[in-house]
Amino acid sequence: MPRARTNRALAHGFEPGAVVSTYLLTYLLEKAIKALAKAWKDTLKKGDAELGIDPEFTRPGIESLLEQLEDDFSSCEPTQDFKFKWR
Repeated sequence: MPRARTNRALAHGFEPGAVVSTYLLTYLLEKAIKALAKAWKDTLKKGDAELGIDPEFTRPGIESLLEQLEDDFSSCEPTQDFKFKWR
């Protein structure tokens, strides 16, 4: 594991060779889902021309996939309590 990632893991209570707690994994998963949602939200704030995408097919396709991902997160037991706020 690279040094920066190791330091962050240690800061969150992970000790090398120890079993990672469910709490820590849940925390990291929620943080990752929030970061993914924010990245998509920030990206989709930009116009179609700026992104170089087709407004007729590409943007609706992306939004459809994100809606599906949102549904998947809400129906999956480990992630059902996390909000995927990509809009």
